[in-house]
Amino acid sequence: MAVQLFIAFYSTGNKRRYHWSLIPSSTGVPSMRRRIKLYEICKERWANDAGTTVTEHWVCANGDKILGASRRFMGMLAFPPCVDETTTLTDVQDILEIMPPMPHGLSEDEQQTWTCAKWIVDILLDKGPIWGLDFVDRMRELDNLYWEIYKLAWRLEEGGWQDIAAEDGAKLRCVPFPTRFVVGGQASLPPEWGSDSDSDAW
Repeated sequence: MAVQLFIAFYSTGNKRRYHWSLIPSSTGVPSMRRRIKLYEICKERWANDAGTTVTEHWVCANGDKILGASRRFMGMLAFPPCVDETTTLTDVQDILEIMPPMPHGLSEDEQQTWTCAKWIVDILLDKGPIWGLDFVDRMRELDNLYWEIYKLAWRLEEGGWQDIAAEDGAKLRCVPFPTRFVVGGQASLPPEWGSDSDSDAW
């Protein structure tokens, strides 16, 4: 089965503000009841040796987690399966394991506004084409892809989702990423997702 990428969304307690986690899968929609490997970054507070200065730093927080164990878990966004069927789950995970929490060369302003969401979008744009998940020109800008994904997270919060069977048969709240924004995406869209027009109508 082709590798497919998902983004899990969590409520932060503030309306329309979400935490994101990136999940690669080779068995379809991941279970929310079993431990799965996910990738994310978070901020840690570091004090100097004297304990007089505390600074915040982004660190990778990859690990095996049960999505349904968190009350803040809202649901998932599903990208179409990667069109390069030679890409394996191990190929994707090997790259994600070595991704730094922040790209080199960011300006001071960019560093100040960096988030886990931007980290995931940056990975999708940089590594997605290698795996067979390539976006149309309009979505090859970080801000454009970010806001398209953000709108779908908002739909989860407002009730615009589909109940899709996960790999273990349990139903999970999902929203599909519009296939018109993915090169070759319509051909690889599972039939249970319906058409692009269906997702746009939510």
